[in-house]
This record gives sequence, C-alpha cells and structure tokens, in this order.
Amino acid sequence: MVSRYSDQVLFISTGKYHHHIALNTWMGVGAPAPSSNSVGLDSFTTILADEEARNKVIAQLKSIGALVTEKNDSFVTYEPSGNCIYLVV
Repeated sequence: MVSRYSDQVLFISTGKYHHHIALNTWMGVGAPAPSSNSVGLDSFTTILADEEARNKVIAQLKSIGALVTEKNDSFVTYEPSGNCIYLVV
C-alpha cells in the first residue's frame, strides 16, 4: 500500500515503484458489479518478482477472505467489482 485516503481510495504498488494502481469506492460501498457487457476493465495482470513474492501475496489475500484459484499456470483472484486479477511470476 502506497497511500490511503479515508475509506474511499487505496493506492497500491510493488517494489516502491512510483506508478500505482488506485482502488476506490466512488460508485458506492457495496455497489453491484457492472454487467458483463458494460464498457471498462475486465482483468489485469500483476507480475511478481518470484514465487516467494507471489506466495506472500496469495497468503495476504487469503487472510482477508479473498478467493484465490489456480488457472492456466497462474493464480487468479477477483476484486469487488468482478475484475479478474492474474498473479504471475
């Protein structure tokens, strides 16, 4: 986590990289996921340094109750809006 603003925005990055991924709740906490035919992000890939780093991320996700599954030689999870996050090395 790079920074957090109240309970509305969270900026994350890895390796102290200066570009961030922003996660927000501006459409409302608990807002329904967009429909499958809506325009917007569907998935993204996070490339981790090594298996140890990926295992750490997977453990952190599981510790907060996130579902992480193996799919096509990578691990995937979903963020609250339903976007797929691929965790690869």
